[in-house]
Amino acid sequence: MFRQPSGAGPRRSDAELAAVDAAITAFGIALDEHPFAPGQPGATDDMRADLGHALDAYDEAKRAFDADPDSGDALRAVDAGRHALACLDARLAGRPLPSRRPPCFFDARHGPSTTDTTWAPAHGTPRGIAVCTACAVRLGDEAARGPAAPPPPEVRAPARAHAPAPVRPTPRPLPLARRSAPKPGSGPPGEPRTGRGNVRGFVHYPVPDRPAALRVRTETAAVLTVVVRTPGAPERRYRVGGTSDSADAFLPLPRAGEAAGARFELIFAKTDAVAWTVESSPLDTLPTLPLRHEGHACELFRHTGQPGAAGLRNAGGGDFSLLALDADLRDGTQLVRGRGPETVAFTWPGPGCYLVRARGPWSLRTEAPG
Repeated sequence: MFRQPSGAGPRRSDAELAAVDAAITAFGIALDEHPFAPGQPGATDDMRADLGHALDAYDEAKRAFDADPDSGDALRAVDAGRHALACLDARLAGRPLPSRRPPCFFDARHGPSTTDTTWAPAHGTPRGIAVCTACAVRLGDEAARGPAAPPPPEVRAPARAHAPAPVRPTPRPLPLARRSAPKPGSGPPGEPRTGRGNVRGFVHYPVPDRPAALRVRTETAAVLTVVVRTPGAPERRYRVGGTSDSADAFLPLPRAGEAAGARFELIFAKTDAVAWTVESSPLDTLPTLPLRHEGHACELFRHTGQPGAAGLRNAGGGDFSLLALDADLRDGTQLVRGRGPETVAFTWPGPGCYLVRARGPWSLRTEAPG
């Protein structure tokens, strides 16, 4: 029969935990790539509220997973966030708002429920629950077989939404092969990290107490999101690569006090079979901006010229911007902001590090567009 676990609740396998983590990551990418901008023409307070609910749900999913990865709270937050994005899409398209079903009572990973039914735990009181189609069929089969029949495969139930996170007395041990194998993306300071597919890793700062550049390269054409996490700074996400050329981009690694390095994550959009190389470099190795430069997606570079007129042309869709970064690469002054195919004139403040954020191809000229 269907059972609710007693005590702290069931523990998910490593593969199941990875699937939950992947669901949270996929939702984060959907947020990062959503075309809606709160300040765009026609944006309403309801649209901005939908986006705010989705962002809050993403943060809640990450907190819930860190606090207790075995509970269903993280997936419930992802489900709420996806519904908020669906409402935003409906408002943008002028469609009726979608209805929302709660996730399956027995396991949030089953997705939204489809059926309302009655169920009682062993020696418990019947209650109304919402379940997915597969669980509804199993419940019906169990009722048809009667109490003497052998039970169907067990389906785990998530912990109650407001139950305190269980305390694990000891960490869950990894299999010997995983404990002895080197982690992808890790290695001695100063050496490039190499691997294939999605990964979380760590790089050292090449010069202590100094900001650096994170260089990400792929062997074949790929589109990916690079997540950079430095101590004391908010998480930063960058879109890198394109559909026709291999990726080769420099990204900011902000200064992080006395920290030895920073964490990074590579999330590929379509396939995780792409070979990659990641390394950290001093800022004096950054490419210097030529008179005219063509780039793709996000890219960090140096400008060594004096203040003067220039122009940034975005050839793709979505938002784009140009930031003049401070000495620690933590904050920046926005020089350009636009959306869609557009050319924007601006003035160089002078020598320094600059970051272009875009979703597609762009070109930059050090003189004003004619």
